[in-house]
Amino acid sequence: VASHPNSNSKPLPASFDIEGKWPDILAAIKKQNNPLYTVLRLAHPTVNENLLTLTFAFEFHQKRADDTKHKAIIADCLNEVSSYTASVETVLDKSRGAPEPVVVQQSSPTPDSAHASVIAGIQDIMGGGELVNV
Repeated sequence: VASHPNSNSKPLPASFDIEGKWPDILAAIKKQNNPLYTVLRLAHPTVNENLLTLTFAFEFHQKRADDTKHKAIIADCLNEVSSYTASVETVLDKSRGAPEPVVVQQSSPTPDSAHASVIAGIQDIMGGGELVNV
């Protein structure tokens, strides 16, 4: 259960659209814990009676997500995105296979106007590409 539920939080209903909200929940998790986000991209989330179940195809991922502090982050981010609270459990199902990983889109960096012509020249030489901040 989330450690700091907001005042409007309520128990997670079985009808909650976890598939639709999962990318938003992952985006919130990514801001707090990028390694956890990387693991959770491979989870199959389901909801049943105020319980968020994360099913993994690989034991390594399941064990990482099963950590108490990671479950608290997941519950907090679920609450942040949806105003619902839920317990989090992890399950290993090797027959399940990994899902298509969810990718949280980030805005592209805007080129520095002072260096725009240099960047454009390099992109021309390299045959295109995109600017990435590192």
